[in-house]
Parts: sequence; C-alpha cells; structure tokens
Amino acid sequence: MLHKIKLPEDSCPYCKHKISATSNLEEDGAKPVGGDFSVCLYCGGGLVFNDDLTMRMPTPKESLIMENTPDFV
Repeated sequence: MLHKIKLPEDSCPYCKHKISATSNLEEDGAKPVGGDFSVCLYCGGGLVFNDDLTMRMPTPKESLIMENTPDFV
C-alpha cells in the first residue's frame, strides 16, 4: 500500500519542480531520515534527504551506491 508523507516544501535540484510529499511503499508510516535515497517523479533524478527532509543531489559516493543498489535503480 502507498503511504504519502508530507515534507517541508522544497524543489528538485535538477528540474526545480516543487516537492511537498514523498511515498513509502514498504512500511506503514515509516518516514524518511537524513541520508535516505529518493527519486524525483518528474525528472527521475536521484535525490538524498537532508536531516531536515529537504532534498539534495547525491555526492559521488552516494551516486555509486544508488547505481549498485538493484532495488533503487
């Protein structure tokens, strides 16, 4: 089941589309924490949550982790 989680208003660092929520497909009510990965649904850019739940581009190391995580790609 899809669980929508409200986020602080932000924008994708790639396409600048407004981001105000995320979805969790695995656990009931589990909220993201700093360092968790996500994807922009508008442009497909890989994103990382900051501690305040805003989004940022991944570091080169985080990009490698994303590329090597089958469930993420």
